[in-house]
Amino acid sequence: MRPPAKRDKIVNEFKARILSGVAAPGSRMPTEQELAHRLNVARDTLRDALRILEEEQLIERIPGKGTFIRAQEKEQGNVITFLLPCADIIADRIGYRTSLITREMLCGAMIEGNKQKLRIETIAVSPTNRNDDIDWHSLSHLNESGKVIVFTLWYQPLFQFLKERGTSVALVTLGNENRCCGCREFTDRWIHLHDDISAVMREADHFLCTEYECGKTCIITRNYTGEDQGSFDLSLNAPCPEIVFFTRKEHDRKYREELNALYRRHRFDGLFLQVPYLHRFDYSRTLNENLGLPEKVRLLTYCETPYSTRLPQRVPGINFNFRELGAEAVRRLKNFTGKPVDYAIKPFIDSFQ
Repeated sequence: MRPPAKRDKIVNEFKARILSGVAAPGSRMPTEQELAHRLNVARDTLRDALRILEEEQLIERIPGKGTFIRAQEKEQGNVITFLLPCADIIADRIGYRTSLITREMLCGAMIEGNKQKLRIETIAVSPTNRNDDIDWHSLSHLNESGKVIVFTLWYQPLFQFLKERGTSVALVTLGNENRCCGCREFTDRWIHLHDDISAVMREADHFLCTEYECGKTCIITRNYTGEDQGSFDLSLNAPCPEIVFFTRKEHDRKYREELNALYRRHRFDGLFLQVPYLHRFDYSRTLNENLGLPEKVRLLTYCETPYSTRLPQRVPGINFNFRELGAEAVRRLKNFTGKPVDYAIKPFIDSFQ
């Protein structure tokens, strides 16, 4: 029995457009109704043609999203995709710490990609920087030959999608994200790069005790809430846990009051903390003054370059070589065999001198 001529004509026309690059990978196709009207064919004929294109992995249908052009495997083999929450992350409009780490990792990935003759592409997965507003068609070209770098669990809604595609993933997490039980089914299959929490605790407490000769050390950082405090004398919950973004001066005042109350209650003289993004930060004053703490309390911050380099009195901090981390993610993905990898990042003390 001869195959339907109209169906084959549609298949061949779309195949030529896709393989020649005229139909760009990731682009959304018109709806079935629009295509059937445009091509002057019955809906059943069109569906049959689309089924063939999908079986040949030239297009992809995402329920509730539409039909998209798929990238071909020969292109993806030499490409590593670095996911971004939105384009503004590069312009430092989302938050300094996240922007800084992302830029450093991306820089390291691009340098290493050039050495390995790999192309690093970036994809901003959300137009609104919300993980419940994902631009799924931007990811439609990812398949079993794809390689992706993901930083933080903000991208968790994408994990099932990446797993189903068979895409190789290098996931980078910090702090208490490392032990997210709901992610184990994914991290147990992927490359997981994370900070060495026990090493962070040892380095921070050792620095406060030896360099500053503190007698009573305390840790207050949201990133390590619930983790083993190591040799710290105190591990306290961060002030104002209900405030995610400090958008009003009342937020700043409440944080300072609660932090000062913790100091008066416990009288620590060495503090390892993650500084919040205060609504108003006075760079003409010391960090202690901005936080409402007496100057005799010695501070060690967590990945806080802006607060340390712009203050009149610089404050040392625990940091990581995020540029090297991006390069390591590229190396691991290039040689990934499907066997899960666990890689711990070592911290260092950055004195910003």
